[in-house]
Formats: sequence, structure tokens, C-alpha cells
Amino acid sequence: MSAKQQESTDTTHRSDLNITEESNENNLLEDLKTRPQWVCWKFEERNDKTTKIPVDPHTGQYASSSDPDTWGTFDLVREHNQSNPETDGIGVVFGDDDFIAGIDLDNVRDPDTGALEPWAQDVIDALDSYTEISPSGTGVHILLYGMLPSDGRTRAHQESTLEPFDTSEIEMYDSGRFFTVTFDHITSTPTDLNHRKNALVDIHNEYLAQDDTNGQNTTTEATTEELDLSDQELIETAKNAGNGRDFERLWNGDTSAYDGDHSRADMGLLSHLAFWTQKDATRMERLFGQSGLVRDKWTDRSDYRDRSIQKAIRNCSEVYEPADSEESQDGVSDSSTDTTDDDELTQIDANTDIVARNGAYCQPQQRDDGSIVYNPITTFTLSAQAFVVDEHGDEYADIRVHPQSEAEEPYDVVVPWTAFNEPRKLKEEIVIGRTTTFEGQSHHINDLRKIVSHQDAPHLQKTDKLGIHGDEIVTADGVLGTDNPSHRYVQSNTNFEQMFKLSDVGIDDDEESEVAELLELLPKTRNKERLLPILGYWYASLFTPQIREWEGEVPFLGISAETGSGKSSLFELLNEMIGVKGEPLSVKASQFALKNHFSGATNIPLWLDEYKPSDMPDWKINNLHDYIRKSTRGGIETAGSRTHTGTESWHFGGPIVVSGEQTVKGNAESRRQIEVKILKESVRDDTYWTQIDGGDTHEDGETIHHDALDVSIHARAIWQYIIDSDDDDLQQHWSSAKEHAHEIANQAGVENIEELEIIQLTMVHFGIAVYRHFATTVGADPDITEDEIDNALLYIADATGSGNRESHVDELLRILSEAARKEDAKWETDYAVINAGKSNEQLCIKLAQAHSTVRKYIRDHDIASDVFNDAKDYKHRLKELEDDSESYVLNTSKVHRDLNRCVAIDMEMATEEIDGFDEQAFVR
Repeated sequence: MSAKQQESTDTTHRSDLNITEESNENNLLEDLKTRPQWVCWKFEERNDKTTKIPVDPHTGQYASSSDPDTWGTFDLVREHNQSNPETDGIGVVFGDDDFIAGIDLDNVRDPDTGALEPWAQDVIDALDSYTEISPSGTGVHILLYGMLPSDGRTRAHQESTLEPFDTSEIEMYDSGRFFTVTFDHITSTPTDLNHRKNALVDIHNEYLAQDDTNGQNTTTEATTEELDLSDQELIETAKNAGNGRDFERLWNGDTSAYDGDHSRADMGLLSHLAFWTQKDATRMERLFGQSGLVRDKWTDRSDYRDRSIQKAIRNCSEVYEPADSEESQDGVSDSSTDTTDDDELTQIDANTDIVARNGAYCQPQQRDDGSIVYNPITTFTLSAQAFVVDEHGDEYADIRVHPQSEAEEPYDVVVPWTAFNEPRKLKEEIVIGRTTTFEGQSHHINDLRKIVSHQDAPHLQKTDKLGIHGDEIVTADGVLGTDNPSHRYVQSNTNFEQMFKLSDVGIDDDEESEVAELLELLPKTRNKERLLPILGYWYASLFTPQIREWEGEVPFLGISAETGSGKSSLFELLNEMIGVKGEPLSVKASQFALKNHFSGATNIPLWLDEYKPSDMPDWKINNLHDYIRKSTRGGIETAGSRTHTGTESWHFGGPIVVSGEQTVKGNAESRRQIEVKILKESVRDDTYWTQIDGGDTHEDGETIHHDALDVSIHARAIWQYIIDSDDDDLQQHWSSAKEHAHEIANQAGVENIEELEIIQLTMVHFGIAVYRHFATTVGADPDITEDEIDNALLYIADATGSGNRESHVDELLRILSEAARKEDAKWETDYAVINAGKSNEQLCIKLAQAHSTVRKYIRDHDIASDVFNDAKDYKHRLKELEDDSESYVLNTSKVHRDLNRCVAIDMEMATEEIDGFDEQAFVR
């Protein structure tokens, strides 16, 4: 038996590797399946080497790991792979902002025996996340949440102990790559991704970090005085040093300071030994072998011994020098110092014996001669700003961290008390500054908890939403409107929170005229039929919490605008009028960013621009529409958390404005959308606009210069108005507006108007009433007549009712009829008609082919549409219509002689229900 075979037989790890024999993918990677980051892949020969190439599930062409438009949903990718024999499997892409990482261990598994490299098992155990066998059967893939060091290597070779291989390899990636997914899950590992940020960095440091020694001797330079102590004398010296208790516990095999993690305890003792032996690798190995930490992994694994010793040597910045002062002779490093008259020493009354000294926490220790030495624990101090409770009753600490170094300003963190449970969490959530470090032991974390918890601080309600909260206005910089706030905003570092910059509320009497001038000029700047619905929504949305309480749902504002219509300048002004500055947010932002935006406010309109479905992948359109619907209902979006195990929730509910070249389509969306089209001919009147924005106007040959109005004064005034408003009075105005909305709907002759559409009209009318009443508080009298209000409401009403709702299927069939009329859609290729001219006449559509034809027709004729990019997105919609006995969809799986499987449509019903659908277009 060879040495490799003998080692394989003796290794206990290898018998533990069990793979699910029949992959049950339904129970695996459930969180990852919700992300549209999947691709197919196929084998290709490149440069005489077989490689795996990602495939776009939409087109079957090459996919790119840097282009999300070439990725797809899990269901789409799986279906494409199953129906296309040219692909060999599926995989997942690591994006730039998803915090997903992958570890590829190559040539670590004997495909015949299942034997696994011992170091590979160590990596699997340490990362403790979803692990599966790679397609070759000789490798292992690990998926987790985490980030790699930005300047680190991604690949390293290891000597193999397996018979089939000479070397094995570890690769680590967190962006710009795709990993194959086989679902050959190793049953001893989790079934989904875990958050293992620190473990990932530790593994990277252990296996891939650059070796700073450059092949040179790893002991100290020759200037260090040679040690003249026996092993026993050196160990006794270490035990009697300032940190001797820590050393002695490790020497005796006690791992409690490392929460029972034996490998971390090994590194702890080796770090001590690197100092005491002057980084002598041979002596470190010999001494460690005499300690209580010795185990089979140390004695049997030379790779583990060598790697651990070299890591300890690399991380050792100073060594023991017996010729130094008495302080060094006692084993106290330079960071531990005696007290002097200039020291600032603070005894802490929190049932702990650590002290604050010179801006840091230290552990005082008395020497045999009676002098005191201070062993550093932190390079910062902590002060409690508040104790915070969220809506679930979970408690947090609002802490200000004061770095000892003058090079860094204090910073604030809001953390759960579990941040004080272990060093890893402390370092992840509190010790996040540029200069802050924690140098203590695990028991010192409890001391820090006591220090914070015993301080006097107010108790507040935690919130991650900007805007109105009762009588308070929450901003990213603090709470306004009260001297005794009851809320604490927790920053999520989004663009939205950086845009809301309200410094104060309320205005002086001499500032009222500026607000009054703005309120009188603004309605004159545009055609009021289109402007008043916008103003009405904007001012009503400032009372979104009340409207939601009264009605349950709050509509969103959909804006379509022609180029040059001045849409952007109008909404930038409206934003500034409520304290929001900056460019609009984009509908094309990442899912994570959109979720933060949609859940980021209570009553501040979220303006999303660039809505153009033809430029967006279907999954992004579907997600956006889903978020809009949830936001109008005040719904909740959940997904796997990026920062901890389990799920994270986003509570939607703030007002939404979506603008672009067209408004949002779909029945569910239309019922919730106040739809306004800004035409180029209704562009602003520059005479009035200039008086707001600043510039020159000309009248009777005279040039008049106007300074721009300070709209920030309006922001302070309107937020004070919101705080001062009485909810009972507001509800009375809402009831009156709703009564008038019903009258307008009847006047417009709207058929089958729904309650949500009545709320649209009510919100516009209510908002205009708010605008006019607010104007009176600053002495303004805007030129807005009752007739102009009714005309604006009639304009909105014309877009409501059953006659104005075009579903995605309606749109597809309408455009197909146009294409058929122009003979771009072909008989017996795209469609066929059976029972022509009879009462049961049916249109049969080959969905995939017809959809492709419609997409081409849209491109060739430059038609604005919401037609999905993938025909499969229509399947469940058609199925829902088939199940509705009153729908025009008769059968989604009808067999036709020429078309095979097709969708059967009742021609007469489709003609009646779909505006623009031409029955005659399909007649031969």
C-alpha cells in the first residue's frame, strides 16, 4: 500500500462525506433561488482545453458575468437547461453588490473512493455553509455570504495526498465569476448559504494570503539578542509575564477564551510562542508539542502545523528581548505601560475592574513590587447615546465610539446586545473604525457590555424610516420638531437618506412672503389640467400615514413625459420644496437598493425615474411592479439577510412617483396609479418659472432680474404645517374630497370604477385642498378655481374604469393583430383561425413564435410597449385567464394540426374586450 493510500485509509474525515444520492433541489438553496442571478452553461474546447461557458437563458447565446441582462431566474434557467440539449448544466453568478462568495476546491476528492483531502475538510468545517460536489466529481464548491479582501489572491495550490492527483487547488471569488451548481449536496453541511464573513477572511488569510517572508529565515534579525533560556525556563517566564494568565490557560489546554474553538486557541498559543521564541519555528513546534492543546490534528497533519506556525510568525510584530528593561523582562509588551502623573485615569462604576485610561480601556495589574501596569483592551471608549427598541420589542444600544487616536473622529453605531456576545460580533458591529482595535480576551467583552448598559441614556423607538412619526420628523441627522425625541433613526447608507436634508422646521414672520410668492407662482407655470393632479398628489402624500389608516391603500403617481417637457425641473423643484435634494433615483437600481428605497420613508415621495420597459430585463420589471404594489398596500418584502443568518424584512409603504417615457402598465398597477402625461406643448410658462428659479424676464422692452426663491423656507414651513395639522380635521377634508370624487366619476361616465380608483381622485382633490389651506397660513391666495380643479379630476377619471385597463395579455394580442394586419405575423406560423365566420370562431396562437414576431414588430416600428422579453412570462397569466369562465382565453394547451400546442382565443370576446384588437386582421 502506497503512502497516499495509507493516509487515505487512516483519515477519519473521509468516511464522513455523504452526498444526497437523489438530489432534492426543492429543499436546497431556497434563498439563492429567489435571486435572478442564474445562467446555464456548456462545455467548450478553447485553446485545447475543455472549459465551462455561461449561457444566457433568454437567448441561448453567451452570458456575461458582468451583465445582469444575460442572467435569469432559477425557474427560467432550469427550464432552458432541461429543454435545450446543448447546455450541460446551470450555475449562479456572483454580482458586484450581492455579498455572495464561492470557494472552489479542485482535485480534493477521489471520485472512486470518495476520499477527501484533510485540509479540504477543514475548509468545509470552518466555513459551515452550503457545500456540494462539482460536476467533475473531483472537486467541491462552497457557497456563502461574505466578502474577500480587496487586494487578496484568488488561487493557490496545495500538495495532494490523494492517489489520482499531484496537486490540488483552492480558488475564492465574490464577483465577476459564475459557479456551476449540481445540487449534489454534502449532507453534513447547511442546505442554504450562511453568513460567514469572518470565517471566509480567515480561510483566505490561511491559504491564499501572500507570504511576507519571501522564502527567508522566519526568525528575527541578528540584532535581537540570542535567548539563553531552557524550554522550561522560557515557559515559566511566559507564565509570570503580564499576560501570563492567558498564556498559562492556553498552555494547559483551556480553550474557553476562544469559545471552545480549538483551532483559534492553537493560533492564540502559537502567537505567544512566536513572541517568546523570537519567531523560532523549530522551537515553536517543539514547545507546542509539550502543551495541553496537542491533538491528532497537530501531530498527524504537517500541513496544518507548518501553515499555523508560519501564520503566527507573519502576524508577530515584536519579540521577547531579555536584555531590555525590567518591564520587558517581565514579559509586558510595549503596549502595556506603567502609570504616570500625566495619565488620565477613570475608574468605571459598572461592576468591572477595567479602567478608562488616555482614551482607551485597560486592565490594571499589580506587580510584585507594588507598581501598576495597564494591559490594553481597546483603543477606544464607548458612551451610550440611547437604548433603542424596535417594533418587535428587540433592544439595541445606540453607542458613540470614541477612538483613542486623534486621526479618527467619533462614530455612532446602533447594535443589538448580541454584539457583546463574542469577539467576532464585537469586531463586526462596533470595532469598525479606521484606528479602533480590540486586544482583550472574551471575558473583557462582558466588561464592555456592563460599561455601556450602566450608563444613563434615554430609551427610544428604533426606526429605519425617514419622515413623520407622530409629532416628530425623523432625518438621517436627527429628530426635528421636539426637544425630547422618542425615535432614533438607524442609517442604511442609501442615496435616499442622503438626499433628505431638512435642518429645521418652522419659519419667521418675515419669511412668509417668500413662501406665499412661491405658492402663488407655481400653479401659473403649467397647464393646470396636468399640473394640479401632480400638486394634489405631492401635497396629499405628505399625509400618507393618515391616508393608509383611513383607506388601507395609497395610490402611486405615474408620469409619462415627452422629451423637452420640463419634467425633471418640475420634480426637482417639488423635491426641494420638502427638503429633498439631488437627482432622482433610478428604477434600474439593484434589488437591494430598491428595497431600501421603497422602505425608507413614511411620507416623503420616492421619485424613481428612467422607467422604460424596453430597456429593462423582464425580471427587473416584474420586481419593480411587485414593489410598487406592495408599497401601495404597505406590504412586506423578505429575503435572506446579507449580514446575519436568517431573513431580513423591508416594510414598504411610503408614497411612490414613477416617471419615464411611459406609465406603468397592468391591471393591478393601473388601479393603483394616478396617471399623468406631461406634454411638450404644456411646457412651463417661463415668465413665472423664472421668477421662481431666478433669471431675467422681459416686459414692455424692459429687462427685469429675479433672484431665485429660497425654496428651503417652504420646506421648513410645510413640515411645521404637517406637525400642527389635526387628524380629525384632515379626515373631515378627506371625506369631503371622497364624496366629490364619486360625483366626478359619475359626471365622467366611468364604467365599473373600483374603490382604488375613487381613492385616486380623492387623493388629488384632498392634496389640492391641503395646498390651498397651507397657502392661507402664509397669506397666499393661489389662482386655482373650482372649475380648474374639476377639469383636473376629470382628466384623471378618464384613465379609470374597466375600459381603460389593458393587461399584458391584452397588449400582446392587440399588437399581434396589428402585425397580422400588416402581414408581419404569418398564417400557420404565428397563428391560425378555426371555425372562421362561425359563432365559435377561435384564434389559435403559437405563443413562442407569435411573441417573437411581436417583439420584432415593436422594434421595427419603434412602438412603446410593456411586452415582456420572454414568452414564458405570459404562461401563468394566460392560465389564470383560462381558469376564468368569463375570459376570452379558452385553452392554453390546444392541439392544432399545423401549430401543434397553442393558445386558443375566443375571437368574438377578444374583439369586445381588447381595445384595438382587430378580428379581421387574422382573416385570410
